[in-house]
Amino acid sequence: MTQQEMRTTLENLRLAFQWFRSIVMETSDLSDAMLADMYPWIFGDKCLLPTIQKLLDRDRVSGMDFYNVMTVVHRFCPEVMCAHATYDFPEPNAGWILSKI
Repeated sequence: MTQQEMRTTLENLRLAFQWFRSIVMETSDLSDAMLADMYPWIFGDKCLLPTIQKLLDRDRVSGMDFYNVMTVVHRFCPEVMCAHATYDFPEPNAGWILSKI
């Protein structure tokens, strides 16, 4: 996977997070604390949005960082990827860790 492909995927993932958070907050009657308990990777202290933004702010995204983010998204918050129905997010690939991109 090239740097441009990783950056494009992270940008689409950031959008998906923002859309999902917006939809849930607009349609839910749950408190912020309840949402943080239900979705810690999206609303809680483990939220990935700051991490995704930090990666996008860098000149270069490492394969290891990209692999870690995609693994967390696929395992702990797959509903986020559904918020961006027009983009096909890649499955985590351990080869990204070893690649010199």
